[in-house]
Amino acid sequence: MWNCTQVERALFAWRDWRNSLIEHWAYGMNLQGISLRALQNVVEPILRKLDLIPSRANGIYWISCACSDFSIRDRRTWERIIIPPWLPPIINPGVDFTYLKAGKRAYPLSIFGQEGEEGYPLTQNNKHVILETLSKMRGRPKQKEAIRGPSPSYPDRLAVKCAVMKNEGVTYVEIAKKYKLKITKPELSLQSDTARYLVRKGRQLLTTL
Repeated sequence: MWNCTQVERALFAWRDWRNSLIEHWAYGMNLQGISLRALQNVVEPILRKLDLIPSRANGIYWISCACSDFSIRDRRTWERIIIPPWLPPIINPGVDFTYLKAGKRAYPLSIFGQEGEEGYPLTQNNKHVILETLSKMRGRPKQKEAIRGPSPSYPDRLAVKCAVMKNEGVTYVEIAKKYKLKITKPELSLQSDTARYLVRKGRQLLTTL
């Protein structure tokens, strides 16, 4: 059986999973405040398109990723992936959801490895790319995969939103004001260097779609 951190690493190594989040950040609706049924209507088609089981546990993890401020490529920031505090409580006597509480770190559930082992299925496709990735994964990330340098100060979700606004013709000044970004050189320009950086980063993420 693969544990939740291994499953998480495999998900973020998969381009389609990353793109499902980037696409939502760019063009998706605001999930906060909508009903549980409306949330299901948003998430279930996404999971089915990814060939993942549209279970509540899988849906909670995707929603948590879509609504959290972290960097896709920097796993040090994945600790910021939390279950949204506004998410309606999950009630299902058949499954232990006690650790899936609002405000806590969100993880995908452990999944089946060998036949007969305990766990939760992520997909019914025995040849799914996630299972192929997991079958090659052993233990912790290798030392050569270690990430150097400081963690990103701004989340990918914000960068994508800034890039979409700029692509729609919004100025850097207006982007900086909307998201209360620091304007580094007001004596020379009203344009925020931070906004420029986020737009550039967001556009790089959008090119993967």
